[in-house]
Amino acid sequence: CALPICFIHLTMKDGLPNNIILSIIQDWDNNFWFGTYGDGVSKYDGTKFTIYSTKDGLCSNVINSIFQDKEGNIWFGSKGNGLSKYDGKKFTTYSTDNGLSSNMVYSISQDQDGNLLIGTLGGGLNIFDGKKFTVISKNEGLSSNMIYFIYSDKKGNIYIGTDDAGVDLIFNTTITEIINSKKVISDNVLNISRKIGLSNEQVLSIAEDTEGNVWFGTYGGGVCKFDGKGIKTITTKDGLNSNNIFFLLAEDRKSVV
Repeated sequence: CALPICFIHLTMKDGLPNNIILSIIQDWDNNFWFGTYGDGVSKYDGTKFTIYSTKDGLCSNVINSIFQDKEGNIWFGSKGNGLSKYDGKKFTTYSTDNGLSSNMVYSISQDQDGNLLIGTLGGGLNIFDGKKFTVISKNEGLSSNMIYFIYSDKKGNIYIGTDDAGVDLIFNTTITEIINSKKVISDNVLNISRKIGLSNEQVLSIAEDTEGNVWFGTYGGGVCKFDGKGIKTITTKDGLNSNNIFFLLAEDRKSVV
């Protein structure tokens, strides 16, 4: 392709089981994983698709989020059936039966200590240490239990994008401290909302650029850049093609798309 950016269009004609894609990641082996709405997840190695569904042990065929942890396991968050871990051989599923606060899993991340951070719609934040789930909700100081996105930045701060209350920033406090004393959340959380300049309090995506700025994609309010001190908003008035930002990706060349 002669252009700097080249798009390859993959559809059901190429082997995808469904053209509605809810989540995408690229794993360490450069495979792409596509979470679909209704037909499970597809792994694309650049040549062919391998499809995994509930028939193979996946928790659901509607996959909202995909994440690869520090050990190489791939996690899948579903709409109503909890989450599954794939270790390369088999799926292991976790749900409210195992201590998860809600089976509506919209975001998965990991902190610096290796704890899994699970954002649920209605059940707040779940912290999974590999053995048990610890639930952090509004009762412990979160602004909302409706979580769309979780991001752990380079400094160890945790950003939580919510459906109705903007972003909760949990400062670099270890998850161990939070688990041992849940009041740490209330003592170390900053709510980034309209009060301090956020354009819209429904935040669907979060990314960090190479200069340490954190970007928030909102539904209806465009994208906001947070430099730790203030917020700058970019909307269609500035040339953005839409004010509904479902996903953000930070590039190596100091840009966010």
